[in-house]
This record gives sequence, structure tokens and C-alpha cells, in this order.
Amino acid sequence: MEAVEVVAEMDGDLLWPATGRLERMLRAMRCLVAEMNILETMTPDTYQIIRRSLGNGSGQESPGYNALRLAADGLEAALERVLTRRQLRLLDVYKVGAYGAEDLKRVCEQLVDLDELFQNWLYTHYQMVRRIIGVDRSIKALDGLPTQVLAGRMTLPLFRKLWEVRVEMTNAWKRDGGYQPGVNRPADGTAPLGPPGVPPSAPPISPPPPPAVLPPPVTVAAVAPDQAPSDDPWSKPEPPTSRRGFGDPTTATPPPIPAAAPTSEDPWSRPEPPTSRRLPPAPAEEASSSPEADARLTRPPKAQGQF
Repeated sequence: MEAVEVVAEMDGDLLWPATGRLERMLRAMRCLVAEMNILETMTPDTYQIIRRSLGNGSGQESPGYNALRLAADGLEAALERVLTRRQLRLLDVYKVGAYGAEDLKRVCEQLVDLDELFQNWLYTHYQMVRRIIGVDRSIKALDGLPTQVLAGRMTLPLFRKLWEVRVEMTNAWKRDGGYQPGVNRPADGTAPLGPPGVPPSAPPISPPPPPAVLPPPVTVAAVAPDQAPSDDPWSKPEPPTSRRGFGDPTTATPPPIPAAAPTSEDPWSRPEPPTSRRLPPAPAEEASSSPEADARLTRPPKAQGQF
């Protein structure tokens, strides 16, 4: 089903959307190759029991295998139609810097991936047959053909022209025009390779520049950090030491702490507050000079119930 949609998209020149469906087909083929490893765990004696119930069937007669071969023929025909509409050859598609053929080149490479996975599946199947029933002219498959013919079909590609274009490109390759061994090559790759048959000459090597002559070192006297001038016009001068509290802890000396007064040996004794903070004594009460006042002072207290 995916192959049918790919053919329709290629006929409509929708090659970039077709690459997504081709990627899905590639992942399905990878799963098929991996599943063959499960069947390889079957021992020959176990398969001989199962083989009696398989009849005369053959893998080449399976619907899935035949559908894949038909899909490959349809994809190859759709590729030929795209090349005809764009008036291109496969060799033109694979040329370096071919303008306007990036999408077609991507589709061609995915078809090569699909063909390679199909051949990997054939090889895995061949190895499975080899280890379970053996590969020999005397060993007949269920369809009556010897298992030795399996080795020949592993190299039969689905898209023959996509493999042949690589042979054509290699045959047209020329050794001339490249870099000679030992020639300095630019890192950016912008230097021309030169015409065919004429290798580029090595660029002249310029002599190294003379070493630079450095002036003799200048000796500078050591200056205290707080006295060194600053080149920064926005720097503020350091305030004098007398306004910095205790000053520089490395040079200034803190003021002495007065000695404490001697304390009493009694731990519960409290120090006498300074005299300057004591309140003045209250004045003595003046003596009364009147007889009435003296009488009030000397009168005995009244008994209870007296007024």
C-alpha cells in the first residue's frame, strides 16, 4: 500500500512527501530482517517435524514476496517517468552540485536503501536454510529446486539502473586534476583543482618572518598600595587613616582599652555606682514650732469606737 502511494506522489512530482513513505518502507524491511533471526534458533531436528506439514509450498510463491517484487517494478517505472519529465539522466542527478535535483537524488538513495535491505533479507534467509537443512545440489527445497540456487538470487537487485550508475561514475573518474601527495591543501577547500590532466602546483612557501625584537624590561620601584597612582580617572582617593575607624588593620594600632576597676572578693557584691550619678540626699524635716503641731505629734491613738 505504501509503495502505491509513493508511485502516485512521484507521478505528481511530490518527491519530498514521497521520501516520508519510503522511510516507512525501510523501517518495515529492517523489521523483516530482524525477525529472521528468530527462526534461526530452530534446530534441524525440530524443523524436520514442521516440514512434514508445509506441503510443497515455496517462499517464492508467497503473496508478500511477489507483492514486493511488483512494487519494485512500479517504483522503477515511476522513477523513469520523473527523469523523462525533467529531461535528466541518472548520471546528471548524481553530479556534484546538480541544481534542482536534490529531491530526486534523495528518492534514488532511498530506493537503493530499500534494495540493499531486500538483499540483506535474502542473505539472512540463505544463512537460515544453510544452518537448518543445508545448501547443496542434492538438497531439494519444498518446490523441488536445489537449495544451491539460493546463492545466485542474492545479487539480483530490484533497481538495476541505480547500481549501474555507480559503475558508470567510477569508470568516468580520472585521477588527474587532484592534489599531488605532499602538496599543502587549503583548509577551506576554495582553491581550484585545475584543468584535467594538469595537477595544481604547490603554492610557494614564503620564508618565515624574522623574530620580533622586544625592548628591555623596565624596572619599577615598589610603591605602597595606598600611594600608587591610578590611571583610572574615575577612581577615588583612599580616605586618610584617621577617618577609617581603626585604620588599616595591618599598620594602625587600636586605642587602648581602659583597665577595669578591682572587684570585691564577694561574688554577690555589686559595684558602687559612680558618685556623679547618685541623687542628692533629701533635706531633713524641719521641727514644728507651734503647740498645735506638738500636740498632734504627742496625742495617743484613739480607742476603737471613739470619735
